[in-house]
Amino acid sequence: MAAAEHIRTQVRKGVKAHLSAAVGDVHVHYASRENRKFQPDNFPLALIAVTESPRPSSEPPGGRIVDHDVLVNLKVSERTAFDDLEDRIDAMCLRVEIAMASPGDLGFGKYSNWKIGATSPPFEEAMGDETVVWSVVIPITFTVSTLDTDPGRNINP
Repeated sequence: MAAAEHIRTQVRKGVKAHLSAAVGDVHVHYASRENRKFQPDNFPLALIAVTESPRPSSEPPGGRIVDHDVLVNLKVSERTAFDDLEDRIDAMCLRVEIAMASPGDLGFGKYSNWKIGATSPPFEEAMGDETVVWSVVIPITFTVSTLDTDPGRNINP
């Protein structure tokens, strides 16, 4: 029998599926996609990175509840070839923020304290040999609970 997926993996997959369906013309990928070269038709682009900070309850190990404070960073990027770059980034952010404001069921069970944080200032970066983009990061935070003995199963399905 295959092992269950870690809660981070479930979050990443759920956010990607929801965001891809909600903002169809933005190419949505996992952050690791940056390791491969981007083509001009891969933009506009949203990259998903998920981290979590576990907070175990005070019970003894071996079945205690662990609250995971999850951070989903959505990096929204566009090529610098446009005169209205700030407007394009803001328009993408608007669609992403609307889609993520109240996403409903993301496929990994219930979550609490869902918040969209402050968007980062724009920054320029090279993606590949010739592609330069402007990006911003939209952080989303929330909490999901597992057991310490099963970090792949949300205890609130």
